[in-house]
Amino acid sequence: MKIDHYISELLFDHDCVIVTDLGGFITNYKPATINPALHVISPPSKKLAFNAFLKNNDGLLANHIAQRTYLNYADACDVIRDYVKEASSGMKNGQKLKIDKVGVLYLDEEERLQFLPDHHANYLIESFGMAPVHAPVIKRVITETKEVELPVIRNISSADTKQKKEVRIFGWKVLEMIPAAAVLAILMMTPPVLDEFNSNLSTMLPFSRMNEYLETIKGTHPAKQQVVIPQINPFEIPPHSVTHSLPVTITPTPSAEATTVEPNPSTTETAAAPIPAASPVTAAISAPAAIPAVPESTAVATLNLDQRTYFVIGGCFRSEENANKFVAEMKGKGMEATVIGQNNAGLYMVSLFSSSNYNQTTDKLPEIKTNVVESAWVYKK
Repeated sequence: MKIDHYISELLFDHDCVIVTDLGGFITNYKPATINPALHVISPPSKKLAFNAFLKNNDGLLANHIAQRTYLNYADACDVIRDYVKEASSGMKNGQKLKIDKVGVLYLDEEERLQFLPDHHANYLIESFGMAPVHAPVIKRVITETKEVELPVIRNISSADTKQKKEVRIFGWKVLEMIPAAAVLAILMMTPPVLDEFNSNLSTMLPFSRMNEYLETIKGTHPAKQQVVIPQINPFEIPPHSVTHSLPVTITPTPSAEATTVEPNPSTTETAAAPIPAASPVTAAISAPAAIPAVPESTAVATLNLDQRTYFVIGGCFRSEENANKFVAEMKGKGMEATVIGQNNAGLYMVSLFSSSNYNQTTDKLPEIKTNVVESAWVYKK
């Protein structure tokens, strides 16, 4: 099984893609360049490199293959190992390993792994659709310029400019005062404004208080009326004028003797505690009718596996033996694991949870993906 296109797909979104037991493909940003000899402008791109020391499996490539195919994670790792084993044996025999849209791998005379990147592939998403552009040489024509004589500018003295500025400022101030003077003259000519002005002016003269001065000189003062303001204590609470009382009827009832409840021999429950005697005088209160207890169902309905429609699949296996091993492992973790049959590709599907309710199944899926199997998915039978 070839995994070339899976490697090239991951290089668009990741800077490093590791192939187990082979090496890692690394991408670095390369800015736009100009070739002065060929007059070609190349867009920005990602430069490909290979590191033969990155051989440990980081799970990126295997998980991507498992998502794109019907294989689980373990089978995807086996596919990568088979591919690397076949490629290594071919390179030892002098063959070159060509990876589509990535480059070529081969062994040199000292049996060291060499890599030639594919320059036609651009894995920079921002440069999608950009292609190299041929830019021809621009021919510039140099024209002779003639010297032009500039006219002589007469210097103006600073005193003349200062005098002109003062004249302009004075003229603007006069123009600003004309509208204000016109509005003031119109307001002064209106009768209401004149009356208000005269009344305000009369309050400024001492003649308005002439009567008070004369009474002070004569020794006569107008009679003053005494106003009594009742003082009320704010902290005093006034007594209630009307009290309302509700009649309560109390009927005496004879005292009841203490009674005990005998245990039922057919049950294993303990006897009830003795009921204390009632008080000599109790209020006669009508109690509401007792609500009949609803009997609880003792049997819980169970769904048959054939009646369940939605399953959370934890893995698919080629052999039934591997599927049964996975079922035993999941049951050890407390899951309801079982083999529900084969899919269209002939793989045995192992269910970790099943229900006839779609919402209940989808609610259970995040918990299983977080705690048990990250690649779990929902299957409708």
